[in-house]
Amino acid sequence: MSDETPDMTPEPLPEGAAGSGLDVGRVLADGWGAFRSRLKDFLVVSIGVGIMYGIILGVLLLVVVGSSATNKDGQPSGAFLGVALGGLVVTMIVLAVVAVFVAAIETRLALAAVDGDDSILGHLGREALGRIGPFFGWGIVSWLLVMVGLLLCLLPGIAIAFFLAFLPFIVIEGRLRGNPIKESFEAVKERAGELILIYLVLVGISMLANFLTFFVQAVPIIGPILQGIVAFLVSGFALCTYAAVYRSTTLGALATSEPQVPMAPPLPESDEDE
Repeated sequence: MSDETPDMTPEPLPEGAAGSGLDVGRVLADGWGAFRSRLKDFLVVSIGVGIMYGIILGVLLLVVVGSSATNKDGQPSGAFLGVALGGLVVTMIVLAVVAVFVAAIETRLALAAVDGDDSILGHLGREALGRIGPFFGWGIVSWLLVMVGLLLCLLPGIAIAFFLAFLPFIVIEGRLRGNPIKESFEAVKERAGELILIYLVLVGISMLANFLTFFVQAVPIIGPILQGIVAFLVSGFALCTYAAVYRSTTLGALATSEPQVPMAPPLPESDEDE
């Protein structure tokens, strides 16, 4: 057995971590570069989800139309109303489940793009699926906090949503040693000014994308699919940009130099002598 003491000196933070200024233009360029580096994967996710949404909504439309009937007074029958309501509830649940998983995998993909991690999409998807429980749970908590803030007064809800911008990255990385909400607040405080400017730019890009797809939204099936693809592409670019800002904070920089929390503890090695 070796008597050497392992070196426990922490590695230095990457250049550009907390404590220095942040060039907003450079961050946007880095976010765009990271997005382009994994554009194929974002396209796969976006097209797949767009097609899935189109199929789900198309099936709902067929079910509703196929079950439509009127009684002798020309009013919708009870059977039709029941099928329509049931189909709507099931559709909303399925769309919500799909949205949570897509948000998780796109968040993990954005971090991989910023870090230069060339792991295949399937591997990143399995990692996201392995942390889907905490991702969903903390997402519900943050949603409730934002809703309470919006109900009490508009500005507190907006402020809470702003300071929880890094929560998805913290959770998807498995950084659950402390309170991820508190950690997100602390990390956002380091880059609050720059993050506000970046947020305004991304809102402008999102509004432009919505304007360009507005004229095709009435086209059956194709319209919603195209809107879904564009929306997820914009979301991917925004996530890459936020991920670049997150990596510039103390918390985000440390995440690249320390091991993640394993999803399953390794089996202990046997010390038995042969």
